Amino acid sequence: MSVTLISTHHIFVSGRVQGVFYRKHTARKATQLGVTGWVRNLPDTRVEILAEGTAAQLDALETWCRTGPPKAVVTDVAVTDLTPSVTVVNEDGEAVRVPHCTSRKAAVFEVKH
Repeated sequence: MSVTLISTHHIFVSGRVQGVFYRKHTARKATQLGVTGWVRNLPDTRVEILAEGTAAQLDALETWCRTGPPKAVVTDVAVTDLTPSVTVVNEDGEAVRVPHCTSRKAAVFEVKH
């Protein structure tokens, strides 16, 4: 049996990212990649994203976020991994942290207003 590990990343994008359809394009790209979650503008001019997907899906979204849509000027992308994890002991007796979440909480990616 194969298990697909789903991770959760909290992303903050800085620069000229409001008023350039960054949220709309982010939702479109996330949907294209199969990522679920949401995106919204913050009062401090940043864009906030909460995204769930596989490591490859999230890496692709984060790479896209560093450029964004044509009119955006991205100066920084800060990513925090919020994936729940647990500590287990492996066969060598070492304590290791492993992802706890193996299924998604949502089925869509939404733009929040």
